[in-house]
Amino acid sequence: MTPLMGVNLAIGGMVLFVGSAIGSFLNVCIHRIPLDQSIVWPSSYCPSCQAPIRASDNIPILSYLRLRGRCRACQASISIRYPIVEGLTGLAAVGCYLWLGLTVEAVSLFLLFLLLLPATVIDLDHRIIPNELTYAGLIVGVGLSVVRPGLAWTQSLAGALTGGMILLGIRQLGQVAFKQESMGLGDVKLMVMIGAFVGWKAAIISIFLACLLGTLFSIPILVREARGGQRGTHQIPFGPFLSGGGLLAAVLLKTPWFPWPG
Repeated sequence: MTPLMGVNLAIGGMVLFVGSAIGSFLNVCIHRIPLDQSIVWPSSYCPSCQAPIRASDNIPILSYLRLRGRCRACQASISIRYPIVEGLTGLAAVGCYLWLGLTVEAVSLFLLFLLLLPATVIDLDHRIIPNELTYAGLIVGVGLSVVRPGLAWTQSLAGALTGGMILLGIRQLGQVAFKQESMGLGDVKLMVMIGAFVGWKAAIISIFLACLLGTLFSIPILVREARGGQRGTHQIPFGPFLSGGGLLAAVLLKTPWFPWPG
């Protein structure tokens, strides 16, 4: 191994650890934001017995494995989702670093991931997308566009407006067609945030990809419900598909071979 390879591995390992630690914080946000609790105070605690978690038991992924997925104090089971979130965040950090280097574009893509992951999990759990995430994300997305070489601030604002208006229009059409709310305003705000990160062209692609992902996911469920005589009983949140579509569009935005219109 050359010295340069050793340095790169050391940097990659550090990025992985820092990303996983940020994922640990995301777990706090996912648990506390829907409960209107502070994400800063108190320090991490067991949701079952409220016992504070020791610093040695709060090491991303490794602590979960060492404790065999159980709280040290009360032996309650810890959801496998905690190390999964930590691992995904660590891998996302490494992926952004390896692909884009230590650049503003890498930071931008990673921050978008950090906003979309908790929004997805919270929407799956509670059928809400917290304003704390979308409003903060909108500010960060527009703010980053001031220093990003690949997206001007005018494009960021255009993306936010385009994404929001298209989804708001779809929401209104759904209300007219189905005589009930077919999409929450949280989805519209999420799309506004995504548009601020990716611009207007990628915002349109994001919505198309979200609809495609949602359709592919829904078809097996609709077939199973039709066979069981329970048609239309399963409600599927759209936020996770918007997040997936937005992240895919953000990645494609950095891909030279993708045929962007215009």
